[in-house]
Amino acid sequence: MEIKNFKDLSKKESRDILKIRNHYKIRKYMYNNKKISYKEHKKFLKSLKKSKDSYFIIKTEGKIAGSFNIKNGYLGLYKNPNLRGFGKIILKTAINLAKETGFKKVYLEVFRSNKKAISLYKKEGFRKIKKGWANGRRILVFEKIQ
Repeated sequence: MEIKNFKDLSKKESRDILKIRNHYKIRKYMYNNKKISYKEHKKFLKSLKKSKDSYFIIKTEGKIAGSFNIKNGYLGLYKNPNLRGFGKIILKTAINLAKETGFKKVYLEVFRSNKKAISLYKKEGFRKIKKGWANGRRILVFEKIQ
């Protein structure tokens, strides 16, 4: 397994993670569920150079297994829809890196319709702390104390 910061992605990795992010199975659970152009993606990557936000890919056997980010203790993650069995690994990696960075608590926001993610978060010790709305859809907020 290899963890790589978005700031250090090769052109191929950049295109590969954009393809995963734009996959319909992933996009439907994102706040911005519109397809992102490569030009928009490049602009986003450039903005990360000056940002404190951390975005990472996880690679296994030369393939991107997924991505995660840490923003003010909130984790965001998605896995490659063409690979199986990496959701838990990505989540645990994100939690561990957040802990190493000094976060005592981590949070996740998830659309209520994303049953697989909710099940994973509960199995990994997250507890639901709040309900809400985002983009006209119901969300749940989960917390895990480290």
